[in-house]
Amino acid sequence: MLNFAKLGFTPLLILDDGHGPETPGKRTPPFPDGAVIRENTFNKAVIDLLEVEAKRLGYKTLQVAPEDKDVALATRSNRANKAYADLKAQLGNTRGMMNGKAIAIYISQHYNAMKDTWDGSTANGMSIHILGYGGEAAKIATSVLKYLAQGTPQTNRGIKVDNFHVLRETDMPAILIEAGFMDDPEDAALMSSPAYHKEVVSEILQGIGEYYGVGYIPEAGKHTPQEEAVQAAINAGIIKDRDHWLAVLNGKRPIDLRYLMIAFMNTKGLKIK
Repeated sequence: MLNFAKLGFTPLLILDDGHGPETPGKRTPPFPDGAVIRENTFNKAVIDLLEVEAKRLGYKTLQVAPEDKDVALATRSNRANKAYADLKAQLGNTRGMMNGKAIAIYISQHYNAMKDTWDGSTANGMSIHILGYGGEAAKIATSVLKYLAQGTPQTNRGIKVDNFHVLRETDMPAILIEAGFMDDPEDAALMSSPAYHKEVVSEILQGIGEYYGVGYIPEAGKHTPQEEAVQAAINAGIIKDRDHWLAVLNGKRPIDLRYLMIAFMNTKGLKIK
């Protein structure tokens, strides 16, 4: 569990699995066998897991659309704003900021689309959307995007300013994450991957933890081989920058990995010089 003592409060993560299971048009084009993947299939899986992992780390959480049906945008923002008002009253805080940090964050998870067919779409990759620059949402988006960009290789479309309802009508800092494009075959293939769901959740929470200055603790026994190798090298005193070397092992930075492999093998009892 993370230590929030220096913040003076426990952050509230307000979670939104953008769109419902029957929202018109929110699905991939048909695959060769006629099957489609609905956007909510991905969004719901990520938000459900994000809530579990956030609670494990000690965050407060609220899902604004837990029902298995379409929930109106106004209902989502109203639920978020009520919880936010209650939290401010509980903390005796009217600004929504304590020790320079937002007491709550709204996170809306989505999957983008350009067309409703596989033909002609040239868009792919991830992006994070905010209402405007200069506030806490931009800081949060920057931290989260940093970690999303270190995961599965995808086009990084950056941070974009938009006037979406959940960004405009929520009272707390809000970010909307588009994890890929449903009409791009490679991006669409990730939508039903449990491994990708877990990766996105981990990256979101690493970014949130960086914003709050509390870090991130991976689930015990759930480290990837890359994480094990990097941690072994850190333990051996060979490297110090965890994020940099994770990016190396995930193929983001070309570099000689010999020293990392030596550290990893040494921890397994195979002494290599």
